[in-house]
Amino acid sequence: MKRRKRKNKRKGIRLYKETMKKAAAFLKGGVIAVLLYFILIGIYTRVSDDPIIFFASLVIALVVIVINGFLLWKSGLFDPFALSMVCLVYFMGLIVLTTYGPTFIDRSISYHIAFYAVDEQKVDIDEMREKFSEEIFDKRIHDAVETGFIEEGTDGYYMPTWKAKVMTGILKPIGKLTGSLHTYEELRETLTK
Repeated sequence: MKRRKRKNKRKGIRLYKETMKKAAAFLKGGVIAVLLYFILIGIYTRVSDDPIIFFASLVIALVVIVINGFLLWKSGLFDPFALSMVCLVYFMGLIVLTTYGPTFIDRSISYHIAFYAVDEQKVDIDEMREKFSEEIFDKRIHDAVETGFIEEGTDGYYMPTWKAKVMTGILKPIGKLTGSLHTYEELRETLTK
């Protein structure tokens, strides 16, 4: 009876250690995937004359997953089915990152308004209406107020909220790293003239 308990205990310890190795490899692979993704997006946006970030991000995500899948396959820790599931999880994660990272930073007028409010500490909505399409900005200003990114001050200007400051602190560095702030820079340039 004691032998069986010791044998089961050793088997449990071995299984635990093997599981921890796989978990560590999975986490390392995830970190490598995100870093490699950001590096490749950054290179693409700096090299391309007119980058289309969303579609390029999907292709880059596939390239990153193939590289990561190969490295994990060479480690010998995962059987083919588990490896395919790990790669699928990485790919889905990169799609979410693509959608809410570089693509939103590049295309979201609401984000640009929040960035501008944080950079300038206030936004003159009337000035924006003069320089851009009134219908688009009225909707986006409404959205930015409703989501809590900006709030109307007593002097008629809109001020950034803590949410805008946090979001800008997180997303602007991602935008700089991935080179996806071109549209925002154009908006800012137009407004500061």
